[in-house]
Amino acid sequence: MCKNIDKEFGNKYSYGTIVDSLENSPKKLVNLYELFRENPDSLVDIENYVNFCEKFYEYGCIFKSNFMKMHEDIAHDFALQVLLSILKLDQNYHYENPLFYMDNNQVSGVAPMIDHEFSTMFLYLDNLQLNKKRFDSSLNSLVMTKTDPNYILAQFRYEAFATLSHNLDVIILNYPETACEFLIKLKHFIRDFKAEYFLLEDHNYLFPFNSSNFMIGHARFKHHNEEEAKKLELELEQYSPDINVVSKIIYQEVLESSQVLEKEIEKRLIKSH
Repeated sequence: MCKNIDKEFGNKYSYGTIVDSLENSPKKLVNLYELFRENPDSLVDIENYVNFCEKFYEYGCIFKSNFMKMHEDIAHDFALQVLLSILKLDQNYHYENPLFYMDNNQVSGVAPMIDHEFSTMFLYLDNLQLNKKRFDSSLNSLVMTKTDPNYILAQFRYEAFATLSHNLDVIILNYPETACEFLIKLKHFIRDFKAEYFLLEDHNYLFPFNSSNFMIGHARFKHHNEEEAKKLELELEQYSPDINVVSKIIYQEVLESSQVLEKEIEKRLIKSH
């Protein structure tokens, strides 16, 4: 399916994974950004939205929008997806990622999630110190509290950095039943995850890499600078991490993030009651 695709499309790689299509004819797929461009809301500043990778996005304004208030079933399913993005510590769950089905110009459902490659646990596996640093900072964002009697600027710091914590607060406050449903599923996941050790497998798919290889593509396809692209290809050292070591690290981080999220949901649900 992907063989020689780079010959026809220069910015595509000739390898990939075949997955089920999200398309469901005659329904049309639209993302969250497109949805709010078509349905402007004073609470959602969609015109000033900017797409950044490795950034957590605020969804409080989305859940407060008139659209979500008028479509409770859609809001419920979307809230489950945002909770899953928090579990993944997904640093690329921006407004183009959530997808919705349109049927006769009406939103009829939420499409399954795609683009899981920016889950924090899977980032920078060629630089395990950076991987750990990013994981810890992401987890800290989730458990950040609004008040700290020993720190006078705690509230401002929370407002500035605790995007994941904000999203969790909004969902638990507005959709407590959804949070309870997710919590039950999360407990089952933790139980099953503990029961069977996580192990990455290489089916002739893995090869040496560098997390900065994207710079080559930027130089070649965005800036049309072939000289810089070739220079980067020579300079960027390619790594082949031990897959068993990587598996252990990912297992520990996934388990830790799952258990932390479980405790946070339970604590906030109790507090909300």
